[in-house]
Amino acid sequence: MRGNVLLAQVRDNLKTHTATTVTGLLTTTFSLVILGTFFLFYQNLVDLTHRFFQQGHYSVFLAQNHPEADRQAVQAALERLPQVGEINLVSPEEAREELLQSFLEARPILEQLETKRLPWVIDFSLNRATALTDEEQQALEQLPSVTGVFTGKETKDQVFSFFGLTSFVGWVLVGLLLFTVLLVIKNTIQLAVRIRIKEIEVLSLLGATKSFIQAPFWVEGGLLGGFSALLALGLVYPIYRFLVAGIGMIPALSFVAQEVCYFGFFQSVFFVLALTGIGVLSAGWAARQTLRALDR
Repeated sequence: MRGNVLLAQVRDNLKTHTATTVTGLLTTTFSLVILGTFFLFYQNLVDLTHRFFQQGHYSVFLAQNHPEADRQAVQAALERLPQVGEINLVSPEEAREELLQSFLEARPILEQLETKRLPWVIDFSLNRATALTDEEQQALEQLPSVTGVFTGKETKDQVFSFFGLTSFVGWVLVGLLLFTVLLVIKNTIQLAVRIRIKEIEVLSLLGATKSFIQAPFWVEGGLLGGFSALLALGLVYPIYRFLVAGIGMIPALSFVAQEVCYFGFFQSVFFVLALTGIGVLSAGWAARQTLRALDR
């Protein structure tokens, strides 16, 4: 089929069932907005978590009334660790102020806390691929005035176990949404085929091949999927900007607003192409079903 003839038939199809096409386009776009928002949120959450744990942040807690010599001994031990990064001493007063700054709305309640209840802390990081070993941790815990070492290992294991579960649930939801999109496009094209059933019967009597008859509907399904994907990307972006702006207004989460990102160029192109392909498959499915019923 020549390109101009094919496009003319596609245009005629769209004019004949404009309301059906618009309804299918809006329904598909709505489903893709939900899918895109969920995937963008999950992608950034996983990236932030991996980035946080890969940086290797640790904390050494000291006794409330400890000799300065013990604190210096702990700092010297930390400096001897292979590839140790920044080492910061946090006093109870500084810890209290950071806590108050992080939760401005709850500040009046938190101000009632006694500073002496907050411990001295030495925060440090490791600029290496391997985490703090058990031997290194035990050596730090045995130093005088050290009450504990926080490595985040249990938290990390729990977080990634949770991500494993949510990843499975998420992919199930993604599959259901994509299947919904496939059915919406299929039903839209199926209605389009039925509307033009008389013309299709005439073409069949004139000897037109099935591929000749189905080609305009393939193009229509691809356009429906591709344009729905583009609209969804355009609608998800302002939702993303709105959420980032809201997160940036929370002092404790302001750093998150600088770390998150929208879909990359190649991700967006893949998304549009994938939905175009799904549209073509859905259209082919719908057209074959209708033509098979016509043959009977």
